[in-house]
Amino acid sequence: GSGLLDGAVDFWLDFRDERNGLFCDTLTFEGPACGAENSRYSSAATGMGLVIDALLTELGVWSRAEGQRRANQTLASVLASWPREAHRGFLTHFTNESFSLTAEYSTVDTAELVLGGLFAGNYFGGDVKVSAEALLAGPNWASTLDDTPSPTIFAVVDPSTGALSADLHPFNEYYTVAYLANLTDPTGVSGKFFETYFGALGQPVGGGGFPKIREFFGVDLPTDHDGFVSSFIPQFCWFLTKSFQQNPYYQRVFSDWMLADQKFWELALNGSSTVWGHPVQGRLWGCGAGDSPAGYHVEQVNSSKDMVASGAIMAGFLPAADSTQQKEILAQLQWLYDNNVCTYPRKTRRGDARVVWRCSVGQPAWRASAVDSIDFATAVLGLGSGSVAAGWFVTY
Repeated sequence: GSGLLDGAVDFWLDFRDERNGLFCDTLTFEGPACGAENSRYSSAATGMGLVIDALLTELGVWSRAEGQRRANQTLASVLASWPREAHRGFLTHFTNESFSLTAEYSTVDTAELVLGGLFAGNYFGGDVKVSAEALLAGPNWASTLDDTPSPTIFAVVDPSTGALSADLHPFNEYYTVAYLANLTDPTGVSGKFFETYFGALGQPVGGGGFPKIREFFGVDLPTDHDGFVSSFIPQFCWFLTKSFQQNPYYQRVFSDWMLADQKFWELALNGSSTVWGHPVQGRLWGCGAGDSPAGYHVEQVNSSKDMVASGAIMAGFLPAADSTQQKEILAQLQWLYDNNVCTYPRKTRRGDARVVWRCSVGQPAWRASAVDSIDFATAVLGLGSGSVAAGWFVTY
């Protein structure tokens, strides 16, 4: 379809394997849609797919019955077939159509899948809700948390022993894991952990040195190290959890993060900054993740090796913006789209589409070769958020 939202939707729907409702990790601009010739599925992307399917149902892209059929198909495939380790019940980050491919058993990617399932369950009710609750009940969420000597969330489970590794500290996307631990164990250690280190109703008191707070031009942002974490992180938390939207502290953090991201790009670009031969000062920003001149790369405020901007991050901040800021962001995205800057075409199953994705001010001739679903999802969610009632996301 033509237009920012239609193009993003048509592109996104090529990530879904119609045979089983699972979502692929990657699309190239010329290569096959998700299906027999492209079947490396991502658990996190499948979670985002469940949220986006509910959103597209609400937007009238298809009937409610069709939306429900799709969600049921997706959840049935996950419950029946997705590889899961036997010790703690976590799923692999990736699999394939024969469910033989396994990657690491990942707590955060399982969390993103489950949160998408819960969103679809709350939106559609009925069988979808039953399946989503079964999915939620599988993993031992509380076992991923440890607060001695400092607050830790484990990222990876060893399938042969159940041992946990890759310890991370607040604040980052593992908010989603702690959120589900809190949801399933609100009065136990998980509830206390979430309240102390992430904060349910206000800014967390923290402990053991976490979360760290770093200041950027008058804005304080939570992080897990001496720099900033990528801007996709508050966006994932906002689209996938109620608590991030309901907590006034994170409401402020979300809009402050947008301002910090914009400020970083404002300071970095000047009148001679170009992409694909076009001047881009004041038109391009967004510190996300995805393809870059150096391969898959994660950008952060104050840290972007090749100054790679992301249209999916610009769009994903639309819910953080007031109406004036929203108009400005939409005008920036529209300019990129209309002038074919940072914009890529694809012949999708639903017709020709163009999407604003990633480009580099540091290497202005560079073009992305692929789009990964988890990082593109915020484009669809952000652009679509303007077409649903205020409070639609937090309701479900």
